[in-house]
Amino acid sequence: MVKISNFDKIIPFADKIQTDTVYARSIIEGVQQGEIWVDDPEITRFGMLRHRCGFAYIAGEYDRKIISEIREIMISYAKNSGGRIVLNTGNDEIFKNMILSFPNIIMTERCTFTYEERKKIPPLPGKNFALEKINPDNYSLLSGRITPKFSWENKSEFLDKGFGYCILNGNEFVSCAFSAAVCEKYADIGVETNEKYRGQGFGKIVSAAMTKEIIRRNKIPVWQCSAENKASMGLACSVGFTVTGKHPIFMVNQ
Repeated sequence: MVKISNFDKIIPFADKIQTDTVYARSIIEGVQQGEIWVDDPEITRFGMLRHRCGFAYIAGEYDRKIISEIREIMISYAKNSGGRIVLNTGNDEIFKNMILSFPNIIMTERCTFTYEERKKIPPLPGKNFALEKINPDNYSLLSGRITPKFSWENKSEFLDKGFGYCILNGNEFVSCAFSAAVCEKYADIGVETNEKYRGQGFGKIVSAAMTKEIIRRNKIPVWQCSAENKASMGLACSVGFTVTGKHPIFMVNQ
């Protein structure tokens, strides 16, 4: 596998990616940062894309040699501080059996959702709370793991190309929902709630507002989460999403 900078090489594979196409398309469309590897820069039959958040996607013709090289790339990233590759694939049994035959690779599942019903945005519980669009003034207040820093290169890139909402209690961060990945057709929703305010409905309020904004922008809202993340699944369903499928994801066992 060869790392390349010419994203045009991967464009023919975009429609062949079987799941979570918003992350791959955001890279190809030049919205967000990412990396690309191919089997051969001249005659390309297989490609892998890695979004800066660590999600990676594959498309094309593979063999055991290619899968071995993918594993080596995954291990290399796992050894780097802060680096990772979470390989998302479709339900390809041949690929699954091949990659799991190598040591140090584990598999879990990720759920996909379809947005089916627009639901009313619940009211904020008191006058001290404010629902705001994420902007230059409140961006620095956002905290936690799943914030724009998770999937965007920097503040300027997010404010220029991304969008989202947050709830504040004065200057204290309560919750946020934002475009973790965005392309011409789709926007994937990332959500984070301050631990102090969890279980009080703030995630639902901000997620409903974000979903409404995505539709206003003529995009399709996307929600994805680990099959073990019952809280995220419940939140998705509460704002109008329905679980419509699962697919495997592969990681290095550290």
